[in-house]
Amino acid sequence: IVNQLIDHATLDDMWEAYELAIAGGTVSVAAESVDENDPFPGRLLDPHLSIPKIKRLLWHRNILRLTNLLFGRPTIPFQTIIGHKGSQQAPHSDAIHMTTYPIGYLIAAWIAFEDIHPDSGPLVYYPRSHRLLPYLLSEEVGIERMAFKTLGPSVYAERYEPALGRYLAAVQLPALHFTCKKGDVLFWHSNLVHGGSIRNNLGLSRKAMVAHYFAEGAFTYHDLSGNMSRLHQNGLLAPISRFEPRDEQG
Repeated sequence: IVNQLIDHATLDDMWEAYELAIAGGTVSVAAESVDENDPFPGRLLDPHLSIPKIKRLLWHRNILRLTNLLFGRPTIPFQTIIGHKGSQQAPHSDAIHMTTYPIGYLIAAWIAFEDIHPDSGPLVYYPRSHRLLPYLLSEEVGIERMAFKTLGPSVYAERYEPALGRYLAAVQLPALHFTCKKGDVLFWHSNLVHGGSIRNNLGLSRKAMVAHYFAEGAFTYHDLSGNMSRLHQNGLLAPISRFEPRDEQG
């Protein structure tokens, strides 16, 4: 956790650009309403592809300085997800969604655009889970090849989520809530288990963006479907190259 990594003026300017993009029809955001008392729109995948100011935040020098240090090699910015409210997403590791070869070369940065209230559905995470839990990819949880493509997302909920739950119960890790201040950033390892807690007060927003970063030289793909990431599909940002991981003790 890095306190006040992003200045408030940058965050305000970017959020205004996001709201204007919604109002002007540049981007379309689904409602994802819990019930009729839910006033906020849902999350949007990859707003940086349509909104230049969000792209500049994805490439923010303060973030890349830290990811370069943690990777031990240059960083490739990849994906963003932005939203007005808590996701209430079940616990998961990013490794099965944004996978690398060699394993483990993805970092996420979760950026708070406002002070996060405990009743807004804060991000929940399990410290040390990236070290204590094995990488649970499709093969490890019994998702056969092509099952995600043929059966749909239900296979993920039916097999991955219960398997991960059993591991979390076995290691008995505490779940922490990221009730942080505006401008704070939580960085996590690709195998850190995290999710969204319950929104106890639907009237409270939780304005935030998560950005995902790969290490240059790693092959990047989506384990569930077996598809390579768009970085390799266009062949420009992250060409496949010889990769020499750092020593595990390094």
